[in-house]
Amino acid sequence: MASSDNKLRFGGDEARRLIRGARTASLATLLEDGTPYASLVKTASDPIGQPVILVSRLAWHTRNLEADGRASLLFTAPLADGDPLEAGRVTAIGRLSPCAEPATAERYLACHPDAALYAGFGDFAFWRMAIERCHAIAGFGRIVTLEAGAVLQSCGTTGLTLELANEAVEHMNGHHRETLQLYATRLLKLPPAEWRATALDCDGIDLSDGKRSRRLAFDQPVATAAELRATLKGLADQARGV
Repeated sequence: MASSDNKLRFGGDEARRLIRGARTASLATLLEDGTPYASLVKTASDPIGQPVILVSRLAWHTRNLEADGRASLLFTAPLADGDPLEAGRVTAIGRLSPCAEPATAERYLACHPDAALYAGFGDFAFWRMAIERCHAIAGFGRIVTLEAGAVLQSCGTTGLTLELANEAVEHMNGHHRETLQLYATRLLKLPPAEWRATALDCDGIDLSDGKRSRRLAFDQPVATAAELRATLKGLADQARGV
């Protein structure tokens, strides 16, 4: 079943889920003289939950990273109204470095289909953060610092391999297109379109109509093929009102 709670609880799974669900983040890098520099970037995540960005060498933040990979990324849970400081947020702290793995590029483009127009340009490159720790805030007095293992290990050590995730995406697109439409229109409240699954991991499934991407989060991380099947069926039943 899909989670509707955007209030961050205390735990690595919740921090990772917030990172995965975000589509943008504030990036903090260091200028040559050590002055902090903040910018806005589009984000995705790799199979174990580490953030991925696509940046141009013309940008200040890229020049900063080429000189010093230390950085932080601030992810904020969406909040329809009210005090923005009441929204859950996670600051991922670590080092960013270039990443040329095709699978990482595919996951980023699954989240940002429009980036395909310029992702192949010579001055653009994918960078991935090796998270060292995360600082998570869920409101006044609800603060926790998490080491990287607490955020990433529960996903990275499961049986839900990248191969299995890709097979599930192919299966859903080949045999359950109607179900994907129900996920989009009834669970995510999106308009009817040719919605397809573009990526899947232990925390959720990404859908795209070719122009935009939306994420349907699972209530709990899945660790096996059996758990994934049960979760996808549960979401389908929920969408059909069963």
